[in-house]
Amino acid sequence: MPENENEKFIFLDICNVFRDKHPYGEDLWEEMMYLKEKLPEELIFNKVNLAPLLDEEENPFEFIQYEKDCDPANFGFFKSTMDGKDVYFLASSGFEYIFTDKDSTLFDYKQEITSSLDNIKDYAPIVPIKI
Repeated sequence: MPENENEKFIFLDICNVFRDKHPYGEDLWEEMMYLKEKLPEELIFNKVNLAPLLDEEENPFEFIQYEKDCDPANFGFFKSTMDGKDVYFLASSGFEYIFTDKDSTLFDYKQEITSSLDNIKDYAPIVPIKI
């Protein structure tokens, strides 16, 4: 069990972005889903850093409660692997929030993509308007 925040697994990506942006994203996601092991949800707070997912002034307990309330039948916390590397993921509302070790090579695909959220232009290109 991690002693402090620096030892917790950190947010890698949400499943749909990872599957789309990582060159082997679909295969790795399928591996993760096939090998998943359900964990008690109280381990979420000990194993992963939820801070990047929180809204301003939201705490981790509020975030988890909201996710559970949105989709109680499918909410879950899991441990698995991707390419032989340990991952944890939180499943809710048809999405998986994926976490891995801060030194994991699973982050390598992000060298060209600084952040999934910063690359909104991939989905909505900015077109100059003549005035």
